[in-house]
Amino acid sequence: MTAHDGIGRRAAMGLIGCGAAVGSMALAAPSGARVAGARRSFNFADPAEQLRAFMMMRGALDDRLVIGGLSGRYFGVVGAQLTPMFGVVSATFTRYRPAPGGGYEAVGAEFAYFTDPVSGVAIGPYRNPYTGETVMVPSGGTPLSRIFIGSDMALRLESKIPGLSFENTVSPPEVRGNDVWFSELTRTSSPVPGKAEAFHYSESTILHARLNELNAFGAKRVRCETNFTNVVSWRPWLKMESHPGHMMAVGVGSYGRAVNELPAAWIAATRVHHPELLVDPASVLAPLWNAK
Repeated sequence: MTAHDGIGRRAAMGLIGCGAAVGSMALAAPSGARVAGARRSFNFADPAEQLRAFMMMRGALDDRLVIGGLSGRYFGVVGAQLTPMFGVVSATFTRYRPAPGGGYEAVGAEFAYFTDPVSGVAIGPYRNPYTGETVMVPSGGTPLSRIFIGSDMALRLESKIPGLSFENTVSPPEVRGNDVWFSELTRTSSPVPGKAEAFHYSESTILHARLNELNAFGAKRVRCETNFTNVVSWRPWLKMESHPGHMMAVGVGSYGRAVNELPAAWIAATRVHHPELLVDPASVLAPLWNAK
């Protein structure tokens, strides 16, 4: 869930999770009383089962608030050379429910900050290592939005945005022993007012969970760790219009955390900029979640 200008994968949520209608894949109760520690077994050759597992990792099978957090590092890329730039910390807040006709709808928002790579403090003025110019760094993230998850696990936006190209795909899971991985790829491009070149943002995210936790009878979500790599155009506020190259970020994160488990740098910056999130994070989703 990385900060960027325009809509990227987090706008699509992680911004933004996914899954299938719970009713169509409800677990059958065993005869008699349920036995503590009873388990199910996923059939990952079944697309519906893939979708259910992905939903349990990325989101939830019920409408609970799912909090995701990540931290990473941005680099400038010119030719094959990397130049360290700044860090990023982000948190997403999302809720899910079955969508009419199948799949899920989700409502979510992301709050992100670019940070000093040493202190972890959210930065304002920043000296661009390529130009030597000091620029002001905005906070990032994506606004409150609604998305939909299809039966193929792909994410789509509630409505088309003029000029935006958006593609999201999820590969079938890789299962080895007690480990399950999903790979998600998002590619976007959008026009920049007054600029000839579009703004591009692409991100690859790997989600990892434990099979025994997915198989636990009655489980509606599981612990899910992530790592990500993105490739993105120069941020407009870096004022790099005529400079060759682009940016890249790498980092790690997780879904299903409590607020106090989010990156310390994110908590510190949010205490200043959005203190209400630390008290009642679900409130940010209420206007759209409650809209009929």
